[in-house]
Amino acid sequence: MKAVRDALELLLAVARRRDGSATPSALAEELGLNVSTARRLLQDLADTGFIEQASRRGGYRPGPSAAYLFAGSRYRPELHAAFAAPLAAFAGKFGTDASLSVRLGPGRTVLLAFDGTGRETTAEYPPRIDDLYSSAAGRLLFALAPETRRVHLVWELGIPGGTVWPEIGGDRSRIAEALAPIRRARFLRYGGNCAAAVDEETVLLCGTDSAEVEAALRELSRLPGA
Repeated sequence: MKAVRDALELLLAVARRRDGSATPSALAEELGLNVSTARRLLQDLADTGFIEQASRRGGYRPGPSAAYLFAGSRYRPELHAAFAAPLAAFAGKFGTDASLSVRLGPGRTVLLAFDGTGRETTAEYPPRIDDLYSSAAGRLLFALAPETRRVHLVWELGIPGGTVWPEIGGDRSRIAEALAPIRRARFLRYGGNCAAAVDEETVLLCGTDSAEVEAALRELSRLPGA
């Protein structure tokens, strides 16, 4: 099954690189694959239309099969329906970036994002952001994950060290203590951002932590139908 996983990781990597730089050698280096393996899998993806040649230098981009697979569909459509309009209005009112993320594997994926004018910027984010230890949204999602899932995440990501998360500092026994207040509050200020939980797998994030914005974000996280 490793070949299937490698092919899917290659497809995601191609989707992240929209400038024609997704060459076999660059992708192999990014994913830790043998170049010949990457070339073979990329050719399989090209043969089935999931990617196509984007430049004479050998770069790839998503192909028609990928577009067909996802045409007219959205991941978690109920969250789009509940939050698209109010999150755009929130971002425009406060002049701040705002987004909605769900936990995805050892990271998160951005379902909706808007800049300070209310313009949607979702497409500018990669399929997965690996920042569960280093962002307000990531830390809140990590804290709210069920204990069994957190144990697996720590096994996969390692124990956060002192430079990443001083309250834990590489000590497994301090994880529960560091996360307890975050779990209780279901809210986190970190790095000039604030994040509010919609549920255990979904959080809102905005690019400012003023009291007025914080109150509005908390209210937004309690939307009916969310």
